[in-house]
Amino acid sequence: MQFTQRHTHGFIYEDPNLTQLVSRLHQHMQRYGYQNVQVAALADTDLFLTKAGDHVIAELFTFERYGKSLALRPEFTALAAHRYAAYHPDGKAIVRWQFNGSIFREKHGTPPSEYQQMSIGAELIGYDSPLAEAEVILMAYTGLTDIAGLGDIMLSIGHAGLIQALIRPFALDPRTERFVLNHLDKLTQPNGISVVLSIFDQYAAYGTATPVITSAPSEQAEQDALTMLDMMFNATQHGETMGGRNRNDIVRRVFKKRQQFAQRQQVSDALELLQKWVLTRGQAETTFATLSQWVTTNEARRMLNHWRTVVEQALVSGIPETAVEIAPGMIRDWEYYTGTVFNLRGLDGTVLGGGGRYDELMRLLGADDNVPAVGFAYYVGDILRQLPAQTNAEGISPLVILTDSPFELQTIAWANALRQHQVACVILPLGAAPRDTSLLIGQDSVRYADQTYTLDRIHDLLTALQQGLSTNP
Repeated sequence: MQFTQRHTHGFIYEDPNLTQLVSRLHQHMQRYGYQNVQVAALADTDLFLTKAGDHVIAELFTFERYGKSLALRPEFTALAAHRYAAYHPDGKAIVRWQFNGSIFREKHGTPPSEYQQMSIGAELIGYDSPLAEAEVILMAYTGLTDIAGLGDIMLSIGHAGLIQALIRPFALDPRTERFVLNHLDKLTQPNGISVVLSIFDQYAAYGTATPVITSAPSEQAEQDALTMLDMMFNATQHGETMGGRNRNDIVRRVFKKRQQFAQRQQVSDALELLQKWVLTRGQAETTFATLSQWVTTNEARRMLNHWRTVVEQALVSGIPETAVEIAPGMIRDWEYYTGTVFNLRGLDGTVLGGGGRYDELMRLLGADDNVPAVGFAYYVGDILRQLPAQTNAEGISPLVILTDSPFELQTIAWANALRQHQVACVILPLGAAPRDTSLLIGQDSVRYADQTYTLDRIHDLLTALQQGLSTNP
């Protein structure tokens, strides 16, 4: 008997490949010391908003209950971090946890069948070493190549924190820095700098939409401007308002424009460096040599050395050098990741998983200090679409036991005896399957492949079953 594969492009209803994938990846991560942990599917909304990117916030399923805002989990990392902060608030424990189960995200323009997805992943928390990233990367990579059997997988490795350290000397205010990072992907275009600056100018032209000004003008400078405007207002007899704005509004607008103009040159200089950075990619040795010439601060050098060490350890662990691409401009969530980030891609370019280092999350969720943490998740739906069809979790269909109502007690006895001998079996009514591939229950014996067996000959039956199932899966 064979199960049929039946799933949509989103939520998987019944798929033998999924059963096999979860089981084998669970065992794979156990060999690295990762303990399977169950967490709640429902939690306070605030938990998922901590350090969450805009895409997560927009996709949350939330509702009110007894005055509290609750959300279905959109991922496992926040729940893992919260669990760690609750049980190990001093941040001294090293834990290796793996997770699998449903997550829920409401993506705009997708049917409800895709709102529920399957997620498989792991978190290594409390280990402050490049080895932590290298271990997670190796485990994620070999899970696809050795366990899922997908063959050639490309591994792209970047560093989110280093890009931020790289532009810190330009002294951009926080909102301007975020603006630049959020438009990093446009720098791969030939006219990318002009495109980003054009968007920057549009933001600057509209008061409330600007991302660049966060601090107010100094009191002395503002007072000087007010004195000058008093003279202008008196001279022109406009009194307290001009064009519907009072004097304070006009002063702040003038100062905002001046600050925006000053920031524009800094933004342009930062974009020139970042464009060279994101366009440099390739194998480890040559790419790191090129990148090092643009790293000028001690902070950035420390991050570059950490990144290089992670890659070296991953290569020493057995990942082929030809499968590793250094991707300085890799874009993940800037609000979330603080260090090494990576993606796993199939030969057709489909991203099958990814993750990275996020060292600040535990402190925000209650731990005493910044606790080092790194994790990843597989994109299970995309992986399943690349797997060949399977029958069940072990690749062998369960044995069918056919019975009629007079022999149901005998059927139960035979089924229990076979299961005790590690034979998977299902009971079906007489006529539900061909007799030559099933057991047919009689009064005191069973019939299989034209042979009759009693309980005292069960080992003979097991031998026949093993031979039959291996030749007729």
